[in-house]
Amino acid sequence: ASEGLALRAPVDVLRRLRTVPARLVPSKTSAPALTMARLTAADGQLTVEGGDVSLRARASAPLVADADGEVTVPALQLGDMLGTLKGEEAALSVEDGRLVLRSGRTVFRLGCASFEAEWPSWTDLPGGVRLDAERFARVVGSVVPAASEDGSRPALTAVQVSETADGVEVVATDSYRLM
Repeated sequence: ASEGLALRAPVDVLRRLRTVPARLVPSKTSAPALTMARLTAADGQLTVEGGDVSLRARASAPLVADADGEVTVPALQLGDMLGTLKGEEAALSVEDGRLVLRSGRTVFRLGCASFEAEWPSWTDLPGGVRLDAERFARVVGSVVPAASEDGSRPALTAVQVSETADGVEVVATDSYRLM
C-alpha cells in the first residue's frame, strides 16, 4: 500500500496539485486502480499522478521530505481533503496503512490501497509528449470556439489532440469552421 512517505509542503502547492488526478478519474470503471492517485515523494519533489487507460496526468512540486516513498489513495477523496486545507504548511505521512494529512488543527486520514498489479503502466506506452500545462490549456482554448455545440453530432463537440513529429496537433470543428 505504501512505503515510508513523510513530507511537508506549502498548502497552496498542495491545493494546486489536488485537481490533477481527480479530473481524469472515470466515474465508472471495472478497474478500481483507475480511481486512485499515486503520490510519490523523491528527490525533493512531490509527484501526483492518475488517469484512465488512455490519458494520464502528472504534476510535481517542491517539498521537504522527511522520508521518500509512495502511496496510492482514492483520487476524489484526496482532492476533497487537499481542497479544504487551511494554514501555511501541511504534513503528509503514512501511519498504520493510512495517509495522514495535518494542517493546523485539521487532521485527515485516508485509507491507502495496494493496486501495484493493476496500476496502469503508462511508461510502457509508445510515444508520448511532455507539455507545459498552461501552454496546452491556451492552445486547446484557442480551438474550442470552433467545436460544435450541437449535441446531435457528438463527434463535432470534441477537440482532437494528436501526437505529431513536432509535438501535438489540436483541432476542432463544427463542420463549417476548422481550427
